[in-house]
Amino acid sequence: MDPALESRFHAAISLARDVGNFVAAAFLRGPAHAELKADNTPVTDTDRAAEALLRSAILARFPNDSILGEELPATQGASPWGWVLDPIDGTASFVHGVPLFGTILAITLEGSPVAGVVELPALGERLAAAKGTGALHWMHGAAEPTQARVRPARPLAASTVCVTGPEYFRRAGCPGLWLDLSHSAGLLRGWSDCYAAVLLATGRIDALVEPLVRPWDIFGLWPIIHEAGGVITDFQGRDNPLQGTMIASTGGPHAELLALASLHPLPAA
Repeated sequence: MDPALESRFHAAISLARDVGNFVAAAFLRGPAHAELKADNTPVTDTDRAAEALLRSAILARFPNDSILGEELPATQGASPWGWVLDPIDGTASFVHGVPLFGTILAITLEGSPVAGVVELPALGERLAAAKGTGALHWMHGAAEPTQARVRPARPLAASTVCVTGPEYFRRAGCPGLWLDLSHSAGLLRGWSDCYAAVLLATGRIDALVEPLVRPWDIFGLWPIIHEAGGVITDFQGRDNPLQGTMIASTGGPHAELLALASLHPLPAA
């Protein structure tokens, strides 16, 4: 691994663990008050505080790197390296006392994601990957990771597919796609947000479909799914995390999912 990437990758794993502990402590204190942002998604004081901690720690180690996060203004750096942060992916779960939330960190080079970490602090799981490392999976505080792989490919009718919820398809302008998924998938479940990506990469589900995502939602997932042997694209089948849509799978149901998505083109932005 390139030494510059290696140092950032190890730092990302450590930072995700530390901030995950901070978020888990807030979660254990009980229900958090949330307010709605302009995009109608919830945010808490813990989201903002966790991102501030991440930014401070990153800039202390890599002062020339750029940072893009969900809750605070972006900062531009002089180096080709960058970070994309989601301090709590699944704030709705966090607020409702559901442990299926996580912290996502992505490392970018010239704007493209090259490494990612997902920390699920309430579940004691971590998933991380950089090019060539494979997907590394830690369970219940294990000191050493195991290699994670997607499960064997199978068709959509036999697949378990995860979505965040039907309201995301409605907001994206493609409610019919959710209905088609409910009719076509073997099982459709709302094990949502980054938790679904961990389930996919560790061989527990077959696919996830997201019609409305931002860079901080998915940049960290892109390297992980690839390194776990999966396929991840936008709704047009492009290997591009900037298009605002995502289909990730074992590869087995991918063509069928793309075909369903093509029947429900999204409104022009």
